[in-house]
Amino acid sequence: MGVTIHFEGRLRTGAELQEFLAQVEVLARKRQWRHERLYDRPDRPATGFVTYPHPECEPLKFAFDQKGRLSGWVKTQFAGPEKHIEVVEFLRQVQPLLGKFGVRDKSEYWATRSKDTLLSHIDAINEVIREAVENNPSVRSRVHLASGRIVDYVE
Repeated sequence: MGVTIHFEGRLRTGAELQEFLAQVEVLARKRQWRHERLYDRPDRPATGFVTYPHPECEPLKFAFDQKGRLSGWVKTQFAGPEKHIEVVEFLRQVQPLLGKFGVRDKSEYWATRSKDTLLSHIDAINEVIREAVENNPSVRSRVHLASGRIVDYVE
């Protein structure tokens, strides 16, 4: 439900995976985001990358399948508008590194670059969460799962 950025893409060729990983690692390091490479088996080269933009933001994960495709999402709802903008700018820098790349940003910031529109989406979701918590004392919000995902609220 929260403000989330969905993305999908594809490498140009399988051979460029390690180059892609090296370049996104540089981008994450410049932002001082914690990051790591992903391995499907310890005896093989990395198959993906994950970075952690903010403690209240879901991990930004690029996990490629055997055909060089990826799809993922990152919820920025609780990290604030500046972090959402920073994640979008990170994705804009990733875009030219891939053969195909598409983004669907529920806040519309990717398409509009309107901070006002982004803020209105964040505020609307926060209001829904606030009402849920207010109307039911057993509701918990901002529930962090072991996977790194953040659930808006749970009854």
